[in-house]
Amino acid sequence: MSDNSKKASAKTAGKRQAIADKANLNLCFHESGIHLKTLIPTIVIILLATAAFVKFGFMDRLYEKTAAYDTLSEKQLSLAAIKKKLSGYDELEAEYGRFSYGLMTESEAGLVDRPYVLGILENTISPVAGIEDFALNNNILAVNIFGLTLDETSALVKKLESDPQIDSVSVYRAKADDEEQKASVSMTIILSKEDSGNED
Repeated sequence: MSDNSKKASAKTAGKRQAIADKANLNLCFHESGIHLKTLIPTIVIILLATAAFVKFGFMDRLYEKTAAYDTLSEKQLSLAAIKKKLSGYDELEAEYGRFSYGLMTESEAGLVDRPYVLGILENTISPVAGIEDFALNNNILAVNIFGLTLDETSALVKKLESDPQIDSVSVYRAKADDEEQKASVSMTIILSKEDSGNED
């Protein structure tokens, strides 16, 4: 055997020996798997997070919007009912305006209320004298009375002048033969409307 073949045989033997040494190595590896102990809590956490997002991020807002729409619908129904009730208001206001101061002219608004004038005739003059006739033009009341003495006529004039809505009382004719005799009297009463009486 030549030297070359011995060297080659030695190299080959060395290689075999090196391969044989590798067979003695521990070639195991760690398998990474999913364990149920970690899988179940992870799934639970993911489900809770999803449920929280759905509830707080979506469902609550949906409920709020639904409640707002319901409230709006109720308000619209209420408004429609009110409008229906007020549908004839314009006609009623126009009708009522005919009897209020709002649609009167300035001269009409300055007139003393006619029931007040009738109250003067009924409550102040009529208890002490007979009323022959009277005429009312704007705020001027002309009245002819009888059955008073001159002193009683003077007392009636003073009582009339104490009325806050009477500016003045003028007696034009008082006919009697003496102070004790009953007289026929013509008087003119000028009335004025008080601002405070108008506000009441």
